Amino acid sequence: MPDVVLNERRRRAVRLREAGAAVRQVAKQCELSNLPIEVDSETSRIRAALVKSGLNSFSEAEEKLLSSRLVLRIGSDAACTPAGQAALLTAAVTGARCFGQVSVLGTLDLPLLLPLPIAAKTLAEAVAHFGASVADDRVLGRTVLIGPGNE
Repeated sequence: MPDVVLNERRRRAVRLREAGAAVRQVAKQCELSNLPIEVDSETSRIRAALVKSGLNSFSEAEEKLLSSRLVLRIGSDAACTPAGQAALLTAAVTGARCFGQVSVLGTLDLPLLLPLPIAAKTLAEAVAHFGASVADDRVLGRTVLIGPGNE
């Protein structure tokens, strides 16, 4: 058998052994973890990326994901328009899928201007429906500013 074929087979065998070792390591980490493993399609890919980086175990990735925070701040001018409300609600639902906590600041006591199939009558109720929470001005975190009027 030519040396090229033998070398390729050896490389393939080494890769298979390394892959098997990685699988055993992940299985051992899952056995040692007391945290229940839940499959959440919205956050599974982010958690998987943290684990695949090799820097985090499954439980560390879960903790990091749950402790992440996003702050959305809508300006008073943007809150009065359907486009501004749509931008806020889109950011809220996307943030709720990617971050552990999403807080919303700004003028939220306005009527909901979008014809959505939800029971919300105000922008604050719609934000809560989509997984974010209304917060006061003291909340800290990565902040996304939506529209003018952010005092």
